[in-house]
Amino acid sequence: MRDPEMCFELSKLPLCGLMLPPWYYRNDYLGIELYSRYRNAENYVVITALYVQHEDFARQWGQTAGT
Repeated sequence: MRDPEMCFELSKLPLCGLMLPPWYYRNDYLGIELYSRYRNAENYVVITALYVQHEDFARQWGQTAGT
């Protein structure tokens, strides 16, 4: 089993700095693989509620990584 995994996308919005928004989370122990953003043919799909969860988890994970 692997450790939990998150993927981030390096983005630069107009008039903003660089950002690393999360878009993927995987946890083999729980059998979870979630995409909060993806491409569907020509469309870019965002699952807003899941994206917010990914952001919250990444923030918590980042805070505990420094301790």
